[in-house]
Amino acid sequence: MNGDQKNINTDGQIKDLLEKNLVCVEEILKVTKKIKKHLLWTKVTRLIYILLIVVPLILSIIYLPSFLDKTIDKLSPESVVPNQYLQDLLDNSLYNR
Repeated sequence: MNGDQKNINTDGQIKDLLEKNLVCVEEILKVTKKIKKHLLWTKVTRLIYILLIVVPLILSIIYLPSFLDKTIDKLSPESVVPNQYLQDLLDNSLYNR
């Protein structure tokens, strides 16, 4: 009878351990799901940050040279037509010296 009593105790202990194990596994599953969501949002925000940096750089590489060429052409001395009033002021100030 003593052997049967040990089997009952060990069976009860095993059942208790299995129930505790099940509770722990469920908690681990909840935490794992939270971590997975967090990692997903981290990847999404990294992608957004990279796009915010890379897209303007690519656009500037594409459009900036033509913009600069046009701007430099407009600002070259040959293309600047002086205002007649300003030219008269400059001429008068040079003669008044």
